[in-house]
Amino acid sequence: MAASQAIIETPATDRVTDRRRVHVLRTVPYRPRPKTLPPPSGGSPRDRLLALAGSDSERTPPRVVRAAPEEAADELIRYLKDQGYLG
Repeated sequence: MAASQAIIETPATDRVTDRRRVHVLRTVPYRPRPKTLPPPSGGSPRDRLLALAGSDSERTPPRVVRAAPEEAADELIRYLKDQGYLG
């Protein structure tokens, strides 16, 4: 409590006038430019759209697993290992 009323001596020079002013231009986070990618291959607009959407590639169909929490966790870990997310 005594510290809140203590007098702190400062040098005679005023430090506030010695500081240079900083001008803030904007306050948004840094966002890098997007990478330039090659255009999709294909002659028609439909072929290019299918290439962009990735619908022409092979994939495993989604699956619904109904199991107890322990079995579901094991199945999830097995899936992540199969997809290469876990070593």
